Amino acid sequence: MDTQDGASPSGPREKKSAETVPDTEKGESETNQPQGVEYVAFPEIQGKEPKEPKEPKEPRDAIASYGEDGTTASSSNYGILMQITKYLGLGSSGFFTLDLKSTSEPYKVEARAQELMNLGQESDGIAFEIEYEDDSNPIQELWQKQWNLDFLHDRWPRYTFPGDGHLSVTCQHYISNGTVFVRRLYSATKVSAGRIPGFSDLKFRPEDYRIRELNFRDRQDCPDQPNDYSTRYVDKLGPNRCSVIMTNNKFDPHVCLVFALSVDGEVREFEESEDPWGKHYRMKHKPEEKFLITPSHHVEIVEAYRLQPVPNEPNWEERVRIPEEDFLGWQKKETLLLPTPKDQLDFIIRRNLEHILSVCSIPVPSMQAQDKDTIPIALTCGDLSGHRLVTSAS
Repeated sequence: MDTQDGASPSGPREKKSAETVPDTEKGESETNQPQGVEYVAFPEIQGKEPKEPKEPKEPRDAIASYGEDGTTASSSNYGILMQITKYLGLGSSGFFTLDLKSTSEPYKVEARAQELMNLGQESDGIAFEIEYEDDSNPIQELWQKQWNLDFLHDRWPRYTFPGDGHLSVTCQHYISNGTVFVRRLYSATKVSAGRIPGFSDLKFRPEDYRIRELNFRDRQDCPDQPNDYSTRYVDKLGPNRCSVIMTNNKFDPHVCLVFALSVDGEVREFEESEDPWGKHYRMKHKPEEKFLITPSHHVEIVEAYRLQPVPNEPNWEERVRIPEEDFLGWQKKETLLLPTPKDQLDFIIRRNLEHILSVCSIPVPSMQAQDKDTIPIALTCGDLSGHRLVTSAS
């Protein structure tokens, strides 16, 4: 998302209440030692001149892509979504993507690829927005340290924030029934006076995003209209106010994003609102509800994103709801968790195989096969490249 004046970019993005304007400076990344490796300092040898200190290592790359049945996504070093892609069989390519409005269009191949890689190092991306009340909130520290990355079944990225006990976070990505889910579990093992992590509100801003076809030849946005959202997009509340639907009316049929949110196991309602940064959808909650993270109370937030064509029928909104039971899909995947082997080579081979089978392999049901029960599979170059095949990949 573009960084707005007074907004602190993160994913989930942080923003204090409208009465006070937050700082926009980001914390510098600090490197952590890789898990599972012990480092022992050698004793100083008398009579030798001390060596010049080595330059700090670059933060390790924790960008990951994952997918299932033609829906793919990529996440940054902080576990924040950078883009979501889905094969819909429409348009010239069949592929559609949800990305930031600041990301270059697909036809700018090199610029877009570089921007996505840069985004992978930042605390910005596709996410809800956190609102908190003061600068002492430990949630700010989430974007100042390197997160750790491992995988469920060598397939689903899981990020962990190595907190000091005041705040720890596990961020699990997965896909269920064509919907991308990001589950964040915030917990703490100790509390310091005046430093209880928590938040007062969650917001979603559709205008920060764009739905685009992965068309590498033609321009889609309007160069003479920097903010073309109002001319091409419509956003509104979904059925029972439990989702936000953002529709791009440029395509035929139209293509929409459905966004929903669950907090502490309950799918939440939204209400339309305004603040100094513009229109957004605010999560409704009870006045007495406090989202404080303490040793006796953790907070679970699950985001859900689904790209799909708009059904050509009346009251089509009822057909695009995200079932509540899908929010529990991570539990089924969690029960099958296998321990990561100590053999690094074995893990690399299995991880690359999973990437090829789930991200690069795209079912193409719109193509006619001789055997009607067989769905053709397209082998592509993966999510970050926009599933684009080039000569060097052959």
